[in-house]
Amino acid sequence: VYELYVPFKFSTYLAFSKPIFAVINGVVNGMVKDNEIGLTADPANTEDIKNGFSQFAEMSRNQLEDQGRNASNLLKNDFDREKNINLLYDTLK
Repeated sequence: VYELYVPFKFSTYLAFSKPIFAVINGVVNGMVKDNEIGLTADPANTEDIKNGFSQFAEMSRNQLEDQGRNASNLLKNDFDREKNINLLYDTLK
């Protein structure tokens, strides 16, 4: 069930315009990868989590800033309240 929804806190994380390290499976994992906003790790795999931290430590400032901008863009494009309400309204008409 948890793999099928986006936790509310995810949009809060995006608002900081910083890269995200998503130690979660499912929809959020895909959003992080597809939008290039950070890294992901399988929550059941400690080696995967360790490698994620190592990868972040090796990233350049430019890579981190790009991921932060991508996070901000994702928030603006996919989590805009008014846009989503209008989309829902139009769908239900």
